[in-house]
Parts: sequence; structure tokens; C-alpha cells
Amino acid sequence: MMENAWFKSSQSTFSTSSDNSGQDSSNNNNVKPLTLDSFRGLFLITGVSSTLALAILYGFELYKNWHVMKNCNFRGLIRTRFEFIKEYLSKKIYHRTGETNVTHPAE
Repeated sequence: MMENAWFKSSQSTFSTSSDNSGQDSSNNNNVKPLTLDSFRGLFLITGVSSTLALAILYGFELYKNWHVMKNCNFRGLIRTRFEFIKEYLSKKIYHRTGETNVTHPAE
């Protein structure tokens, strides 16, 4: 058959003692199953290339919009975000505990 001509070597690797090929099953011990450890290098290459692609994408976007980034006040933005979070958490803690001696910003 044509299958035997093309796949003869691979069939001998996976043959069992019940096959008609006449080989014993002592050669079957060299076949190892695939596990997650088998794909460790593939996962590493995929992760590194994906991270590099995202870094390049964001680098191009920053370069294209650098005039907007240069005029932005990051310190003021971070300060207002921090004050908002502080106010939100203090109100949340005040309403949860119900204590009247907790100081929090005016509502």
C-alpha cells in the first residue's frame, strides 16, 4: 500500500506487539508525551515577541503625538487624581463606620 511506503518508519515507532509487523514493543519506550514543559521555549518566544511588538506600537504612537504629550501637565494630573482617590476613600470609610469624629473633606 502507498501508506506503508510513505509512513513505514513512523509506523514502526508506534507499533505494538499486537501488530502484524513482527517487531517487539521494546522500542516504544523512547516515545515521550507532550507536556507544557515541552512548549516552554515557544511560550517564551511568543511572550517576548508580543511584548516587543506592543512596545514598538506604543513607541510609534508616542512619537506621533509627542506635541500633545509635551504640553500635558502630568504632575497636576497625578495630584488631582490622588486627591480624588483620597476624598473618595475618606467618604467611603466615613459612611461605612458611621463615626462622627472622622474628619473628611466637605461634601
